[in-house]
Amino acid sequence: MFLRWLQILWEFILRIFIRRKGAPDEFIRVIMEVDHWLVKSPATGWLKIPRDGRWVFNGDLSHPTFNPSVVEEWDTTDGEHYMNHVFVRNGRIEYLRDCSHSFAGQTVDIPPLTPAEVAFNYQRKS
Repeated sequence: MFLRWLQILWEFILRIFIRRKGAPDEFIRVIMEVDHWLVKSPATGWLKIPRDGRWVFNGDLSHPTFNPSVVEEWDTTDGEHYMNHVFVRNGRIEYLRDCSHSFAGQTVDIPPLTPAEVAFNYQRKS
């Protein structure tokens, strides 16, 4: 019951207080976890930015900027190495040319988070 009330409250906050004027369906683009920020990425699903003092966040949930650039690297079970190197600036993700995916060299808007994605992250914590 408590989680349902929390979800209703969060959806209210998203719809009333955080969205930008003139864009009624626009929601936040950053989830703040205890030790990292999450940004939805069209290339990799989620961009995980550690909250360890190395990155500076401008505090704007709708048009986030993080400095410096973020590099994620991982290996697949079949031995392939992947890299995601991005700048997050003013609500957009700039995928640098050294990325190993099809978004390399492109700049895209960060997709807004749905209330379900935000609620999922809050339910996961409780």
